[in-house]
Amino acid sequence: KLYVADTRFSLYSNGKRDDYIGIYDPVELAPPTKLIDIPDTRSGAMSHIGGSSISADGKYLYSYQYSPSNAVVVVDLEAQKTLSTIEVPQCWYVYPAGERRFASHCRDGSFVLVKFDENGKEVSRKQTKPVHDPVKEPSYNSPAYDYKTQEIVLVSFWGHVVRIDFSKEDPVIDESWNLLTNEQRDQKWAPGGWQPAAYHSASKRLFVLMDRRAKWAHSSESREVWVYD
Repeated sequence: KLYVADTRFSLYSNGKRDDYIGIYDPVELAPPTKLIDIPDTRSGAMSHIGGSSISADGKYLYSYQYSPSNAVVVVDLEAQKTLSTIEVPQCWYVYPAGERRFASHCRDGSFVLVKFDENGKEVSRKQTKPVHDPVKEPSYNSPAYDYKTQEIVLVSFWGHVVRIDFSKEDPVIDESWNLLTNEQRDQKWAPGGWQPAAYHSASKRLFVLMDRRAKWAHSSESREVWVYD
């Protein structure tokens, strides 16, 4: 099945708002015959990894909301109903992080991890240390993420990388490393694009879109893919 967090209005682009999870057949892609109602607060933005995600066991869908506060809507896919809304102040997007637990990337460069029970009620939360400096090393909104292994790889605008394994009770945070040599930096190489990186956990390879670019041109397209071990 293909699950899509979506919004419809009674008057096409205005009027009464209704947010929902549409369930599609991934072969036919016909209009969904089943909708799961969610609070009318979902984040409406360009498509990003982490805007909505599904737990590793396939039981839960997490939908990120930005208004009226940063929060994650927890949906039971087996019962096909919304369970709860869990606030994550000043944190952005949602990534599965173990059994009945999700992570969200916070303003200070840390991650908050929230665990919930079978009814969607929060039972605990913990905060990691900051894994990057959000001012000196801002990272892309779309990190590389592997749903099977629950590993996330953050790539910064300037080419620094940090990998975090969320499958453990205490997340394992690798040492940061640099994609670029000093010579490549001098030649103005840097990552860039809307979703600039992908991670293949079986081979431990990271694929990054790269090009020569001006500073702060990180959203512009790239002409090459660089592969890292």
